[in-house]
Amino acid sequence: MEMLGRLISGRYRLIAPLGDGGMATIWRAVDQQLDREVAVKILRPQFGTDPGFAARFKQEARSAGGLSHPNIVSVYDYGTDGTDGEQYIVMELVDGRDLATILRDRGWLSTDDAVRVAIGVASALEAAHRKGIVHRDVKPGNIMITDAGDVKVTDFGIARAVSEASMTVTGTTLGSVHYFSPEQARGDEVTGASDVYALAIVLYEMLTGRRPFEAETAAAVALKRLNEDPPSPTAIGRPQPPGLEAIVMRAMARNPADRFPDAGAFAEALRAWRRNPDARPAAGAAGAAGAAATAAGAAAAATPSSGEPTVYVPPRVARPADRQPVAPPQRRDPYDEDNGTPWWTWLLAILGVVLLGTIGFLGVQLLGSGPTPSASPSASAALVTVPDCEDATITTVRSRLIEAGLEVEREVREASDTVDEDRVIRCEPPTGTEVEEGRGIIVYVSSGAQAVPVPRLRGQTEEQAIATLTRVGLQLGAITRENDPDVPTGSVIRSDPAEGVELPRDDQVDLVISLGPTPSPSPSPTPVPTPVPPTPTPEPPTPTPVPSVEPSTGP
Repeated sequence: MEMLGRLISGRYRLIAPLGDGGMATIWRAVDQQLDREVAVKILRPQFGTDPGFAARFKQEARSAGGLSHPNIVSVYDYGTDGTDGEQYIVMELVDGRDLATILRDRGWLSTDDAVRVAIGVASALEAAHRKGIVHRDVKPGNIMITDAGDVKVTDFGIARAVSEASMTVTGTTLGSVHYFSPEQARGDEVTGASDVYALAIVLYEMLTGRRPFEAETAAAVALKRLNEDPPSPTAIGRPQPPGLEAIVMRAMARNPADRFPDAGAFAEALRAWRRNPDARPAAGAAGAAGAAATAAGAAAAATPSSGEPTVYVPPRVARPADRQPVAPPQRRDPYDEDNGTPWWTWLLAILGVVLLGTIGFLGVQLLGSGPTPSASPSASAALVTVPDCEDATITTVRSRLIEAGLEVEREVREASDTVDEDRVIRCEPPTGTEVEEGRGIIVYVSSGAQAVPVPRLRGQTEEQAIATLTRVGLQLGAITRENDPDVPTGSVIRSDPAEGVELPRDDQVDLVISLGPTPSPSPSPTPVPTPVPPTPTPEPPTPTPVPSVEPSTGP
């Protein structure tokens, strides 16, 4: 986690990881210049080994930055950072979950939800195709569903640059082989029809809970796609309305000429089916549309004199019928008596009906006896008991509800400090309640303990920091102290984890408290020599008198 807290290009502070894929890592970051949260996608270092990649990446990111559509994740900025020249792209931060996670949790979506998501993705691809941009990597992991239910497509602008760089990077594969079109698997030209094929597989997976081609290895999946037609949803035991199934199977045709020419035509076919589910697409439309797409693709395959390869621009799609301006109805003069029955005849009839209804109502109120019996459930409706939901996996709860003759109306994610993530907290109506058979049940699923961002503590006193942590639901961890020239004594220098990092409630935060500036050492005084007393001069010794010896006289 050495990336946590890193400042990208002096502007984007990384505060939490959001995802990690084969192509890049994604981080939640704060744009310190505009004071807003963004998503920063940092491409893996191996892409920097291609000397031409930076130029391609810059051009593709600039093209993606020009896409403005409600179903496209906006691109704000791009650049390089660090001594290794890491490429990054700054995008709109989407609060929600990717479609891959939703399908992993639920298995499949309802027909209405699946078609709504597919139309949103197709609308985003349509806007890109009109500007000559082919996504090349449409898959559930690149489709975001916001908390409000909106559909957002991400990764426009880097798919083409990365795919070209992947040709020189050993072991690098763009996207997932499960969503590749046959022409991508062969290495042929990629067009708007390739995005249509990938989106059709995503729609197939949303409707059935599985992909049309499954095998032990990626190579086997690609081989099946080249040599076999996909099985219909009916063939795998998940039948769909005939009109919708025909649309999906046409979009997954092996020959690009047999598919919808671009995402706009695909979206319009889905809208038309949603308005009239009993209608089936015209069989002859595929051939004409395919011929148009082939001609347009051949025209776009040429390389201009500059040497820059072009991107297939599909033919412009007619404005969808459900968005055509509707002429206002002609106003009719109610006083014109030449148009059928005179207006006053209708007025008298209405007044007579109202009068008779009023008289009848008053008569029932006056003559009726006893309270009006309250409406009760039909005696023929069977009652079943809501099964045990608490602290079980969503798959288990869904199976129990189906066995009881009930169904999941919707799943609601809710933070819980007592129930593990992705396990069911409760059902509504609750366990043990008797309800009518076939009723929808709301299932509340735990999103884990409520995450709490570490607050700003730098500069606070030790007491203030402890109070701040307690207020937001965090606990004080270890305290260490060190010198700091800029932070007053007794105040917080930094916290671990750093400010903005999200932690489970009641987790601990370590603090580093300032001891003030490092004291400068004072100079040692010059030692004063201790005076030595003078050595006294010894006095000469007093001579010892020698006794005189008198000569002895003889006797």
